[in-house]
Amino acid sequence: LTPSPPAADAPRRRTTITYLQFGGGYFGSQPRLSDLNPCCATALAKSLHLERKDLRVRVLDYYPFLDARQVAKIAIQEITTPDAFAAVGFDRTLTRRVPRHRLIQSTAYKPRALSWSGDDVILVTGGAKGITAFCAFGVAHATGARMALVGRSPHPSDRSDEAAGDEITETLQKYADAGLVAEYFSCDVCDLESVASLIDRIRQEMGPVSGVIHGAGLNHPQPTRQVSVPEALKEVRPKIMGALNLLYILEDTPPNLFVGLSSIIGVTGMAGNAWYGFSNESLDVILRQFEALHPETQTLAVAFSIWRDEGMGARSVSYTHLTLPTITE
Repeated sequence: LTPSPPAADAPRRRTTITYLQFGGGYFGSQPRLSDLNPCCATALAKSLHLERKDLRVRVLDYYPFLDARQVAKIAIQEITTPDAFAAVGFDRTLTRRVPRHRLIQSTAYKPRALSWSGDDVILVTGGAKGITAFCAFGVAHATGARMALVGRSPHPSDRSDEAAGDEITETLQKYADAGLVAEYFSCDVCDLESVASLIDRIRQEMGPVSGVIHGAGLNHPQPTRQVSVPEALKEVRPKIMGALNLLYILEDTPPNLFVGLSSIIGVTGMAGNAWYGFSNESLDVILRQFEALHPETQTLAVAFSIWRDEGMGARSVSYTHLTLPTITE
């Protein structure tokens, strides 16, 4: 990361950046009270706070139908508090809430009323490489479900450079060696028409999609002040537009389960990762809202930390970065 501006070494000044959003006072966690568009600034704001020690940063989340004068009065009160960072929600009764995240132990997991077999088809974006490929293979091995692996790279049989398709070929061979079924499909999930064609092809060649694992994502770490608008949009599109496009095309025949592979950065924020945090926080809200509108589909966003041997973090970030300060609540 590039050094913070000189003012960052001085005590906190009175300059405050405040994000006003309308997630119902619960930061989008209760879909009936919120909409995707006015939510999801918290991880971005936390990341900015960790980069800019010269600023105070606020995220104020409101019930969407409060009077404008109430919103303004509360905002002024919160801006003048001495905290370096604050994320605060206000519901319809103006009850002030501060979110507190907690780690859920695996022993507390409750089994889902879902069963899987070789008759099921699970669509997996980003499913031929990295962490998502590792997870998808584990699901296939445990359930016997057939996997439709999706990625931006061309199919190995369509590439003139054989070496470029080795990882995809190795993934498919891994399934074959285990007696499991997997097919690879090339698709840009950011493009709605491409996703529509993808779903049609999977249905024709493998059958209806009964589950989705959305692992596609893009992370280009750099300080927030150095990221242009086109760069920010490019970074968030695979995670956000990929999910929205899949859910839109599958809306008439919704899957039984839609799992989003997210990042802990979408919860804690991280210096140099503001837009990646934003995209992962948004994914969680998107899935909550879809399940609220389509109760026949169960959804889950799993926020991973760094993996030792797989994924973007293992390729680009040293383990010492895990000791960098983050905001835990």
